[in-house]
Amino acid sequence: MSKLTIPGAVAGYLLGAVLLLAAYAKAIDPHGFADRLQDMSAPANLAYPGALVVVAFEAGLGAALLGGARHPVVLLASTATFVMFVGIVAWQLARPDGTGVCGCFGQLFERTPRQALYEDVGFVALSGVAWLGAPRPGVLRWGPSLLGAGAGLALAVCAPSLPLDNQATALAPGATVEDTQLDRIVPELRAGRHLVLLLDRSDPATRTRIPDLNERLNLPRGAIPVVGIADDDPALAAAFLWAAGPAFEVHGAPPRMLRRLYRTLPRSALFDGGRVLATWTGFPSDAALDTLARGGLP
Repeated sequence: MSKLTIPGAVAGYLLGAVLLLAAYAKAIDPHGFADRLQDMSAPANLAYPGALVVVAFEAGLGAALLGGARHPVVLLASTATFVMFVGIVAWQLARPDGTGVCGCFGQLFERTPRQALYEDVGFVALSGVAWLGAPRPGVLRWGPSLLGAGAGLALAVCAPSLPLDNQATALAPGATVEDTQLDRIVPELRAGRHLVLLLDRSDPATRTRIPDLNERLNLPRGAIPVVGIADDDPALAAAFLWAAGPAFEVHGAPPRMLRRLYRTLPRSALFDGGRVLATWTGFPSDAALDTLARGGLP
């Protein structure tokens, strides 16, 4: 065995793990990743299918590397992939606002474009190390790649119906209000107890449910202060106010900031002392609302 075989093999395993982690982070919120592709100028009708293709590709390539395959085809694909990542992040940094987000690891690891650039350059270097001591070309075993691609695609397709909101978003029990960035919109969330409702003001079901929330929580003078947050859209804000009649203030937030916090709307969270205590997909259950109305913890 060549002295170069061990570092090359270790580099291949590390790259495989990175690609599988990136595929998992995208797969648990495929629609969120599709939104990021649209931010990078992908056509709207191709963004979601493109997201599924990326997940399957990264999962298949990662599985091949983690399975020990250092066939030239696999190594070339991995090197090209990380070089492409560097190009994408460099393009984001060159944008006039310089505020693009990579989205490679979803909400698992949030990075600025500059941080992502440094890391991806390191991954390119690591992909070069993976060539060291590579065995001579032989028959490429497609089994691990097909298994990884199939598993990644299946997770991405099923993920929207799975209870993965706390893993896929930045709004999860234990997160601080600074982690969610909601304190930029509602500074009051840094102290005290609040029920936060992330809303789609154009959703008819949400508009229909608001009067029941007002009544169950005895708003506006109930035991738990309620804060609504939605995409910043003045026209929708006025229509929602007249149609739904919320007995609480609904604040506008930049869509890109709010998108980090949900997979589907509505979504709810209980904050206490500037930290998330509990989250709900949709609105809290009637039992939880009744408990909050009495000043208790659900």
